[in-house]
Amino acid sequence: MDLLECPLCLFLMCEPVTMSCGHTFCRRCVGGYLPSKCPLCKERLKQREVKSMKNNVLLIGVVEKCRPDETKMKCHILEKLKTDEFTEALRIADEGLDMVPDDQSLKVYRAEANFGMMRFSDALSDLDYLCRLRPNWT
Repeated sequence: MDLLECPLCLFLMCEPVTMSCGHTFCRRCVGGYLPSKCPLCKERLKQREVKSMKNNVLLIGVVEKCRPDETKMKCHILEKLKTDEFTEALRIADEGLDMVPDDQSLKVYRAEANFGMMRFSDALSDLDYLCRLRPNWT
């Protein structure tokens, strides 16, 4: 695993946050379900701490320095998805996939954009491809 990858989604970290136990994840990966325990070490986390997680600015800087183009594009897509700008997110993901056709995170983002636009068969096509590549992916 690349040190700049989130241990949950296995993609380049975008908005990394560090839990009180010291483990770091994408905000999106832990923010969606507000875990009561760290997904890696199982240390109990206080909900108050989880809700007030701050971005790990040092790691954000390292990621941006090491992989600037990828970071900018993927974080831009995530911003568009957060604001329900699915058409724009899809356009950016498609541009990225034109450059790197096998990028799995871009396929996830494209599937999300297609799902948001109710283009379910397109979304399922990407997700099916990813599930065949990573059958044990959680």
